[in-house]
Amino acid sequence: MSMRVHDTFSRSYNPSSCSGRALPAPSPRMAASGVHQQSPPELGNQLHDDPFLRQQLQRLIPPVHLDSVTRDLDRFGWDVATTIKDMGRQAELEPPSLVKYDAWGRRRDQVVTCEGWKGQKAVSAREGLVGLAYERRQGEASRVVQAAKLYLYGASSGLFNCPLAMTDGAARLCEVLRSRHPELGEAFSHLTSRDPGTFWTSGQWMTEKAGGSDVAAGTQTLAVPEVAGSGGIGAWHRLSGYKWFTSAADGEMAMALARELDSSGRPEPGNRGLSLFYVPIVRDDQGCPQGFEVVRLKDKLGTKQLPTAELALDGLRALKISEMGRGVPLIATMVNITRYHNACAATSLMRRITALAQDYARRRRAFGRLLIEQPLALRTLSWMTQQCEACLAFTLEVARLLGRGEAGSASPAEASLLRTLTPLAKLFTAKAAVAVASEGVEFFGGVGYVESSGLPGILRDAQVLPIWEGTTNVLSLDLLRALGADARAGDAFLLEARRRAARAADSAGVRLGDGGGAGEGFEESAQLPAGRAAQEVVRCAAATIVAALDALEVTLRSVLRSGPAGDEAQVGARDLAMAMARAFVAVLLLEHAAGTGSARDTLAVEEWCRHRLPLHPGTGVMETRPSAAMQLQTAALLARVGEVPSSPRARF
Repeated sequence: MSMRVHDTFSRSYNPSSCSGRALPAPSPRMAASGVHQQSPPELGNQLHDDPFLRQQLQRLIPPVHLDSVTRDLDRFGWDVATTIKDMGRQAELEPPSLVKYDAWGRRRDQVVTCEGWKGQKAVSAREGLVGLAYERRQGEASRVVQAAKLYLYGASSGLFNCPLAMTDGAARLCEVLRSRHPELGEAFSHLTSRDPGTFWTSGQWMTEKAGGSDVAAGTQTLAVPEVAGSGGIGAWHRLSGYKWFTSAADGEMAMALARELDSSGRPEPGNRGLSLFYVPIVRDDQGCPQGFEVVRLKDKLGTKQLPTAELALDGLRALKISEMGRGVPLIATMVNITRYHNACAATSLMRRITALAQDYARRRRAFGRLLIEQPLALRTLSWMTQQCEACLAFTLEVARLLGRGEAGSASPAEASLLRTLTPLAKLFTAKAAVAVASEGVEFFGGVGYVESSGLPGILRDAQVLPIWEGTTNVLSLDLLRALGADARAGDAFLLEARRRAARAADSAGVRLGDGGGAGEGFEESAQLPAGRAAQEVVRCAAATIVAALDALEVTLRSVLRSGPAGDEAQVGARDLAMAMARAFVAVLLLEHAAGTGSARDTLAVEEWCRHRLPLHPGTGVMETRPSAAMQLQTAALLARVGEVPSSPRARF
């Protein structure tokens, strides 16, 4: 490490636990326990320790609301590092169980959860983790506030953020449809309640044995009207079938897909036979559900805190809330919300393992130096930190657009952009979460693989994120279909990305296409390593982004010519989706750097463009590999070596 980086760290952080000490004299106890005791990582206030989140909130939340929101998140940032985290840990150590029968042989089908899981439900209600999005106290920025809270909460939630995702999706459906169905109005009041005594969670019953995402072919659950000949919207039906993968089996309601019968009494095939139903879950005085059987709880790789069940429906009473054949389009409203929540969950887990690794690097000494003083460890931390910040920026952008849409202030271009970005954000952040969690567990060495450290669960839980709400391949194909169905969607994406890249460059004092004239966007304090000019770095980054967008345009044109159903388009669908996501993240990071004017954020967008976008001749200095000293100084800035962690801190 260069002397400059080492001095920066030494001045800013020097805990006594890391100071060198002479080895003690040998004793009989040394053979049993050894001399060295590793210091476990600690968490501070999760808002205080996340300057990128604070900067994003300053940009996205109107000043009239910023102070009250910050105070709320400040309090919450400590709670998620302490009491809420402890409840989440209890939920992992005491997973749910199923009591199928009582001592006398009577069927009970009770899902038993621990006090920590029940406590998370109460926390979710009081904090308004669903309700605040519908109270809209911050107007169109309310979804951004919700995303920030979910980001802080997710990694401490013991996977309670999963039922919250489905609850939020159900709440949005109820909000849209409640004028037609009084039952949905009542449900909405429960789903958005801040009173733990009246707060409901909802399930999302789609997956069956015959298939997951292919609901058109895989849905075999049948819906029969209670009153023959009266099967329209608003009519009560009886559902019979087998729901193979239902998360949050302890909820108070669900939204379910089921297949209706044609005029001859046969199941109507394909999507045209699928309708959406509201299912109020009724239990008897002993807690036994009525109309369905809990067959078993799933034994999963991760998310063991979460009661995921197989359900056998036997005449379960349900209200039809869609036209026949409109079940899938209607539940898409719910799925878009849960995909946004998936991105929140991914960024939360990434941030947690990164925060723990950063803290540990300041405590763990190996080969005579702290990890944070060692070049490769620094590079690892800088990569993890940048992945977190990139995914958070992406998630908050989806939240911003979602909030504008729900507030009625989104333009047609913004609505189109939201439809494109939601699946992109989900697939991109989910894959990144697995990679960052894996790197984070590895960063701790052997102790990271030990269950009692609490670290392996982060990796196991991250692995579900690319699967929930559509796998990466499924979402990539969905994107293709969307681009094929609306030729303007691709153009809207490119137009918005180019416009915002140019605007960000201009605000930083850079004029694209003219050699990068100097401007006043950066203060003199924004000095980069090796005396480089910030404006020149921004110009090169912006030029690289524009070149990447130009290449994307060629690919999109090719996809539209060949047709989204063709092999040529489908074989490259995943690469296309990832390329679109990486390019748009680059735009967001460029905006962030232009907004803060800091050297650190300028280097962040340069690093992203250098390593995550294709480099094109003529775009500037990023074509040249930086020196080792420059790489190390950049890594130290990106890993935030010189920033003092918050105090007090709590053991993980």
